[in-house]
Amino acid sequence: MNTLITDLWPYLVTALFGAVGWQFRESYVLKTKVAVMEKSIDSMQNRLDSHSKKQDAILERISSMEKEVLKETGTVRSDIAALASNVDGLSKLILASDNGLKINRQ
Repeated sequence: MNTLITDLWPYLVTALFGAVGWQFRESYVLKTKVAVMEKSIDSMQNRLDSHSKKQDAILERISSMEKEVLKETGTVRSDIAALASNVDGLSKLILASDNGLKINRQ
């Protein structure tokens, strides 16, 4: 039994050092992968923030344009109402001053 342990001792120590070295290597590779993934995630987060800011700016501009369009639509409506009033007044003026058009009108 004593000779068996003496014969196996160098192999067991070599295997133990190999296993410990392999574990350190795997730990180092894992740390490297995690560091690369963290940088990648930070880069993605920065891009996402940049896109979010751009989307916010676009939405703000669209909202501003919508307000401006509504304002201009109100102005156009009031101008059309004034124009309609002027046309109606002119129509009544023509009818009052020209009996020929008044009679032939249907």
